[in-house]
Amino acid sequence: MTKKKLTEEIKYQMARNFLSSLLEQKKITPQEYKKAEEYAAGKYHPLLRTI
Repeated sequence: MTKKKLTEEIKYQMARNFLSSLLEQKKITPQEYKKAEEYAAGKYHPLLRTI
């Protein structure tokens, strides 16, 4: 895995963890979570998500 791909993977995991915490705190709805998670996946192209 290249340095850029590793960085993108870390950014995706951070975004996903942040979204999960917002969902747990009921600051976003499950629909908003799904939309934001899809956006993050499209932006960062995580490898672990596709496995």
